[in-house]
Amino acid sequence: MISAGLSNVFIGLELPIGHNEILNGQWVRRAQYPTSEQTRNGEQVEAVTKGIGDPVWWDRD
Repeated sequence: MISAGLSNVFIGLELPIGHNEILNGQWVRRAQYPTSEQTRNGEQVEAVTKGIGDPVWWDRD
């Protein structure tokens, strides 16, 4: 896995208080599409959108 060992890059970095419960204690891996893109191209955005905690191409096993 490419990201192996990256958890030690920011030693001492902790999740903030009130961290998004949907992430189940994990860091955000994806960003949302801008509102303007969702408005102009909503159908396509919906088709390709994944959860904010889902692995990205460089973070897969």
